[in-house]
Amino acid sequence: MKTLLKIVGVNHHFKFLQFPYNKIIHYAKTRRNQQVNQQFHTVLDAAKEFGLITVTSAPFNLGKLIDRDCTPNDHLLSILGEQNISSVMVGMKHLNHVINNLRLI
Repeated sequence: MKTLLKIVGVNHHFKFLQFPYNKIIHYAKTRRNQQVNQQFHTVLDAAKEFGLITVTSAPFNLGKLIDRDCTPNDHLLSILGEQNISSVMVGMKHLNHVINNLRLI
């Protein structure tokens, strides 16, 4: 975020921040690697501080997280239940996936 501010300044027009997030790639919530006002924050906390809307991708980690114990719906609901996450980008190649994903909202 610090680098972004150096490049675009504080009066930027950025509104969204997109990053991968799932049960394996959870660094946006767990790693404090974003410096804001001389303190380190997670990506989610820094995005909130800057008023950015967060959008995640890769909820199924290329299908590696889908199994009998946890359905795709469970993964999506888990991510959408996280504080400061506004949306999850998922594949919508098939109409039935689009319909099912809309039901989760």
